[in-house]
Amino acid sequence: MKIVTIFNEELQPYKKGALQFLDDFHLSGETIYSGTRNILKQKAVKDKKFVIKYFKKPHFINQLAYKYFRESKAKRSYLYAQKLLSLGIGTPKPVAYRNKFTWFGIEKSYYVSEYQSHDLTFRELPAMENVNKRNQILFEFVKFTHQMHENGVHFLDHSPGNTLIEECDGKFYFYLVDLNRMKFESLTRQQRIQNFARLTQDKRVIRTMSEAYAEINHEAADKVYDEMLFSVNEFFSKSLKKQAFKKRIRFWR
Repeated sequence: MKIVTIFNEELQPYKKGALQFLDDFHLSGETIYSGTRNILKQKAVKDKKFVIKYFKKPHFINQLAYKYFRESKAKRSYLYAQKLLSLGIGTPKPVAYRNKFTWFGIEKSYYVSEYQSHDLTFRELPAMENVNKRNQILFEFVKFTHQMHENGVHFLDHSPGNTLIEECDGKFYFYLVDLNRMKFESLTRQQRIQNFARLTQDKRVIRTMSEAYAEINHEAADKVYDEMLFSVNEFFSKSLKKQAFKKRIRFWR
């Protein structure tokens, strides 16, 4: 088995502890998420806390693809984090990535980042009782997304759990996570509007975001709202059809 590990040398004092965490990943650390496709664990190394995202073994076609034709999810996450930070866009600092290859293809991969403190994610915003605070966060979030787009960042997984929100002295700061699906390109207006579609079906939130977007771009708020709502409905309709199709496939297996 071939193992490739790349470490961010800016964090040299933490290298030994971080690499030890990688070596012992399946035996140590606190699990913060465990799903069918990946596992997240965190662990303190000296005065910092690191998070490792373990990408489980992909199906056989991607095992081959990630060895010969495409960068692994872990490597993409590491490189994209570096790119985002160079553009002034918030994301946890990249620490390292590791790929394990067999003769056939990729077996396992890991991405390590610094732990980013936060108070909430976008997912909690629709239920927030303090409407004024919620609207303030949403306005700042739209500005953050607009900054991404202006910098040519097309975050394909711009979904409710993938933006961490930190409040500090009445200001809000945003950090992208789950970075492996991203493009760096000039976005059309349609792509920019569609990039909000995965976030929520709550019309109050959509209304606030559309008003913020219209103000930033000097457009008519009702027009932006109609466009956002159409994109949201289209996305969730396709998502439901996709889920129904997967259920039928599993039934007939």
